[in-house]
Amino acid sequence: MEIFLHGPGGLMTTYSLTEQVYDYWKDKSSKFLFDYSWDLDVVWKDHNNKHHDNRTKLQIPEKVDFLSDYWSSNPDNKRTVNFCDYNNSVLFVELDNKVSMHYPDELASIESEREYTCELKTFYSGVSCEIGNWQHKKYKKFIPLEHLILYTKKINGRKYIIDVVFRDMIHEKEDYNMYQEVALDWYYRLHVRNKQVIEDLSMFTNIDLSFDLNSKIFLPAEEDYDILNTSNFKIHNNDNS
Repeated sequence: MEIFLHGPGGLMTTYSLTEQVYDYWKDKSSKFLFDYSWDLDVVWKDHNNKHHDNRTKLQIPEKVDFLSDYWSSNPDNKRTVNFCDYNNSVLFVELDNKVSMHYPDELASIESEREYTCELKTFYSGVSCEIGNWQHKKYKKFIPLEHLILYTKKINGRKYIIDVVFRDMIHEKEDYNMYQEVALDWYYRLHVRNKQVIEDLSMFTNIDLSFDLNSKIFLPAEEDYDILNTSNFKIHNNDNS
């Protein structure tokens, strides 16, 4: 039995920066941050892209290289938020080689108590708007769908799904989760502009994640290249806010 949560949504995360690391990054350009954050050595492997530099070509000193992997692969799960738009999502359930589709209103939901508190002084933030698969869980046995619960959060009057669990597994480690609690399969999603997602993630986290989704900042000369403005990365200093 497999369950997929599919729809538009977004994700963000933050990393604490030491004073030394902050001083190095604070004046770097948006493009430099973009190339570093997406780790293009891997993302665009075997693809020649003349407009962006691989992380290795950026020649970042080891002492200020704070990302060991993709920007969204933060080992501190509490610093990461990912959610899917409740009203525009569907769940696909595979059982016995057959796939059925279900809407969130067909399933039980619980308002999540999760809050996001950022007490960091100097930090990095990354945010991305995407559409596609947000949860993919595989179970060794059939579990009735009436036991499925959607954990939701209402932000700015809009409702988002932040997790999908079964009632009898809420307080247990999800041993059936094929990705062992890793729900961010970004390669199952495409990038899409979504202003509401940026606004709501900013509201929920109380962090300014805003950016111009139509600025064509990375390559102004090329008309259709502004698609990369679906994600953005910033260096923050709360003492300057």
